[in-house]
Amino acid sequence: MEAVMEQLANFVTYITDSNVWGRILIAAVVVLVVAVLCHLAIKAIQRLLALESVSLSQTSIVVNIVRIVVWGVAICFIADVCFDVNMTAVIAALGVGGIAISLGFQNTLSNLFGGVQVTLTHVIKPGDNIQVGTNQGVVEDINWSYTTIHNLNNETVIIPNSVMANNAVKHLPPVDHVTVSIVVMKDLSDLDSLADQIENAAAEAARAITTIVKDPVVSFNKVTNYGLYGSIALIISDGSKASAVSDAITRAVAPLVQDDRIQRFEAATPPKASS
Repeated sequence: MEAVMEQLANFVTYITDSNVWGRILIAAVVVLVVAVLCHLAIKAIQRLLALESVSLSQTSIVVNIVRIVVWGVAICFIADVCFDVNMTAVIAALGVGGIAISLGFQNTLSNLFGGVQVTLTHVIKPGDNIQVGTNQGVVEDINWSYTTIHNLNNETVIIPNSVMANNAVKHLPPVDHVTVSIVVMKDLSDLDSLADQIENAAAEAARAITTIVKDPVVSFNKVTNYGLYGSIALIISDGSKASAVSDAITRAVAPLVQDDRIQRFEAATPPKASS
């Protein structure tokens, strides 16, 4: 490798006759060629990562690492060949000072390696609906320093990659999967008929907001002294409207699951007199 670099350096010296401006011109040409090659390489990598057969997720950190490697090699090549800089000695010096650099950029390096770890281990990928601590939302991107998620309040939350790598990440159902919990407190003698009524009411409420991909399905899972616990599950086309759909379904099915005796008691109970 050193012999090749030396031959290239001799070639540059020969065609420029040691002229500084000639060397700068060659360096500029090399930069232009590298810029074009880097752009084509990034596009090819993005298309490759978009394939379903590739397990590596399409995130900014992968693209940025490739870009840094390409330009790092290009800078070393230009410095060595065009300006006779001994890059072997420079790299050795950087290796000696690496300890001091790593101490000074400890948090930055922690986030960088955290992002690489999260990406390579496929813990999360763009489009996943996750919860980290109290933060919940859909992953938008994993950068070299942080991960961005978008929550139901239309807010973008920035989480350092070191936090993503060192804390529990909870995977939630996709945002277009809506689940509404219910408690049935009325007569349970005809659950099939009641379930049909709840499903119809939920479907009508959801269709008023967005398109339904999969119709609501009611399932019951727990019997207590307070009533029969269950849930309504459906899939909608627009996940950003999941909160509005949940609210509409809750309002629509509330009269169907509440005990009529409770409603009559509440209506008949006079308000307390203020003191």
